[in-house]
Amino acid sequence: SSFGDGVKKENVDLAELTLLTEDSVPDDADILFIFAPAKDISEDEASKIISYLENGGKALIVSNYSSEEMPNFASVLENYGVKTADGIVLEGDTNHYISQNPSYLLPNIESNDITSSLSSGSRYILMPLAQGSDDIDGPFAVGVSITENLDDEKETQIVYYSSEALFNDQMNTMVSGANYELISASVNWMCESEEDSNTISIASKSYDTSTLTIPAADASFWSIFVTAVVPVVILVIGGGIWMKRRKQ
Repeated sequence: SSFGDGVKKENVDLAELTLLTEDSVPDDADILFIFAPAKDISEDEASKIISYLENGGKALIVSNYSSEEMPNFASVLENYGVKTADGIVLEGDTNHYISQNPSYLLPNIESNDITSSLSSGSRYILMPLAQGSDDIDGPFAVGVSITENLDDEKETQIVYYSSEALFNDQMNTMVSGANYELISASVNWMCESEEDSNTISIASKSYDTSTLTIPAADASFWSIFVTAVVPVVILVIGGGIWMKRRKQ
């Protein structure tokens, strides 16, 4: 993927890890990346992941809605207060989804160390088919960052997103690269330290066309304006000109 290729170009090594054959997460792992498992992990794998995190580990965790029961994967998130629901989020506010697609969310972006460059009202993150939280009344957090300070000066850091489509090239293009910018900022937040100020930057692809993301409310307004208001204005102006010429 473009995300994986971009990370590799920044001299960051990506390696596949199978905890079924490892005693623990390797000591040289800077970040553990758990990407939307289609089937549940084993109880032993979940225990190793939790042990790694409770010892000051860092993880980028992504879930995706599935009809498959995943109690072990869920236990990793629940250990840090994140509980997912059996379903996806459907947005009722037309300002927060793409026209005709209430499951294609344009969520609010709260400003923090990760999102400071994206939290202005002119930037959008696109998260289709995001898994909901257990609070069915909402509002739903489709992305969270978690920090736990440990007694021995270690710090656990977790970033969680509830939609694997956040990593999709097409979705990223629709918001002019903002999705990958968010992911890069998430990784940088966990990688940064006083000894290492290097950051990861994933450049956007060069496209021949530009994409404009318009919330459904704005799309409806301009649709009504173009199809109803503009013709009426033209008709009124035309009628006025006709009446003026007739009187002459």
